[in-house]
Amino acid sequence: MVKFYRKRYVLFKLISEGSNIEEDAVKRAILNSFQILFGLTGVGEAGLVFLGYDNQTSTGIIRCNHKFVNNLRASLTFIREINGKKTSIYTLRISGTLKTLKEFKEKVFRKDI
Repeated sequence: MVKFYRKRYVLFKLISEGSNIEEDAVKRAILNSFQILFGLTGVGEAGLVFLGYDNQTSTGIIRCNHKFVNNLRASLTFIREINGKKTSIYTLRISGTLKTLKEFKEKVFRKDI
């Protein structure tokens, strides 16, 4: 019997010195940090899926198993450098649906003209 795991979506913000950092570098840094802390089996069990990164707002979304949300948050805090640039990543919001997370992101980063 296949076990069904609930998904959680984590919205994170990256703060870095200097210019914007590429999406691929952010993805590699997050996966490497998680792997160092929890190993390859931890990465597999967590079911991490990088759903995207927006350079303009420096935010991104990651999907993971609901049991590994705290582990993901911990691994994000240990990232201090990406491509030689000092960085800090913190969690903005956690949601059970992608729709509500995107609505929150639009509300927070709305540009008034």
